[in-house]
Amino acid sequence: MAVRFRLSFILSIPAVGAIVWGSIFYYYGHVLAAICFWMYTITFIVIMSVFGRRHPLRFQFVLLLAGLVVPFLAQVALGGFADSGGVIIVSLISPLGALVFASPRQAVGWFLAFLALLVGGLFMPDMVRPTAPLPPTVTDIFFVTNVGLSSIVVFAMTYRFVIERAKAHKAVQEAHQHLIVTQDQLIQAEKMASLGQLTAGIAHEIKNPLNFVNNFSQLSIELADELIQQLGSTQYPEEVRDLLADLKQNAKRIDAHGKRADGIVRSMLDHSRGGTGERRAADVNKLVKEYVDLAYHSMRASEPDFNVTIENDFDESVGEIVMAPREIGRVLLNLLTNAFYAVHERALSEGSYAPSVRVATLRDRDHVAIRVHDNGPGIDETLRGKIFEPFFTTKPTGTGTGLGLSLSYEIITMGHGGTLTMESEVGQGATFIVTLPIGEHGLREG
Repeated sequence: MAVRFRLSFILSIPAVGAIVWGSIFYYYGHVLAAICFWMYTITFIVIMSVFGRRHPLRFQFVLLLAGLVVPFLAQVALGGFADSGGVIIVSLISPLGALVFASPRQAVGWFLAFLALLVGGLFMPDMVRPTAPLPPTVTDIFFVTNVGLSSIVVFAMTYRFVIERAKAHKAVQEAHQHLIVTQDQLIQAEKMASLGQLTAGIAHEIKNPLNFVNNFSQLSIELADELIQQLGSTQYPEEVRDLLADLKQNAKRIDAHGKRADGIVRSMLDHSRGGTGERRAADVNKLVKEYVDLAYHSMRASEPDFNVTIENDFDESVGEIVMAPREIGRVLLNLLTNAFYAVHERALSEGSYAPSVRVATLRDRDHVAIRVHDNGPGIDETLRGKIFEPFFTTKPTGTGTGLGLSLSYEIITMGHGGTLTMESEVGQGATFIVTLPIGEHGLREG
């Protein structure tokens, strides 16, 4: 329907001009030429009425045929190429229309027909000798009109071809780039899946004996307490008292390190799952605010003396993103917990220090960014390249598993097609930036 409309629009331009020029030729006594021009307009109207809706193929053929033949007949009626102002040039619209709106093969046929009429007109004797030649001014204007009209149509169709070709080239480039990205993601996903299976197998094998270690260490502590209580005030050697205290202390250390090992195993299992959970539309600002509060209260529960200034700078135009909210929440909780830990550690060592964490959201042209900035001690340049590696941590031994940022990186990059980057200066703090793409991967427009 759209193609038929564009073709009829292009061929309607000479149809309107035919009315004007037919009237001019009739005024100067060229009745047959005027009839040719009016016939083209009448033919156009009839074709639009009869074939336009029910028979699109017949419509196209007859319309192209009329556009090819009628200018030739007008040229013959006006006495040749020069006397007619080169009106046959208008016939070139038909093969061009076939090239754009039909097929290249059909366009070749129409163009050969145009050449045959153009060459044949040179050898065809004048069918009608005009009784009164047209004034030179009218002939010149008519020639300029024919050349100008044909040139406009040629330029418009060539321009359309170039634009469509540029669009197609851009689409191919984008598809190729998307293919490369998808290929890299598939390769990375395969690697992570293999690593995940290995990690899960190791973690499960470690977890069973680790459960026995944790259970029996707790039981040993209880037994040591029970033995001390039963002995009560009974007199027994000091060596026995020290031995019981050492046994209890050793059991506590085993229990503490066993719990840490259990936390590492749980993190390994989380890392091995690699899923992103259920996807749904979620308000980014609301989600960020929720996890800022959650991380703050969690830190306050473990460190009652913890205080920090939290600055929220939310871009109201961010809107909703189709994502896995629970997984993004895990990422935010990890980043915020690390930020709170960094400023708390610095506050313990510097008396005049004012800890602060700034959380901002921003909608850019092609992505949504979430920034978590702290004014903690920062991260040394030698460590920045390892920050997202599994089991790497800047925290003291016993306070971190080293899997939080690695898991967060996987969730953002592999699960949501985004990026997770870090900027830091020693003594100035660190900024973690989460970007989630707009459009294909999730932003709800409107």
